[in-house]
Amino acid sequence: MITASEFEQHFRENFDQLFKLANFMLNDVEESRDVVHEVFAQLWEKQPQIESGKIREYLLRATHNRCLNSIKHKGKFDALHESYLNELKYNSLADSFDFELWKQIQEFIQTDIPPRTREALDIVFGEQLSYREAAERMKVGIETINKHIVTGLRLLRKRFKKE
Repeated sequence: MITASEFEQHFRENFDQLFKLANFMLNDVEESRDVVHEVFAQLWEKQPQIESGKIREYLLRATHNRCLNSIKHKGKFDALHESYLNELKYNSLADSFDFELWKQIQEFIQTDIPPRTREALDIVFGEQLSYREAAERMKVGIETINKHIVTGLRLLRKRFKKE
């Protein structure tokens, strides 16, 4: 069992080094200070069965692990926050998206765009392949792909310019 004077001595001897370790890992002064305080609070409250000569190693390992947990938690929080922001953006886009116009564009592409031009548009814009990859797939030159894309976009602009 750790006495109050032993605890205070370990605190004075190790706080600075533990704080530097935490701040190196977290790059956040306040969070680092909190982590080290939590480690010491856990040491006092739980009074783990540690040999007196191994308390310093325990404090270093506990600080390191708490920092890793904090980083892991922060990563999950950041991912959740980013997901939430993307959902908000998607919802606002969905609210302003003209599904009827999209349907008309798709119908126009299927009925009024020449088949090879439609295929080039689908490969380049739908599958997001490069002109070179589209040319290889369609077994034509890159210049031909470029002409199909220019033709398809010109037809789309002409038909849907006002909308």
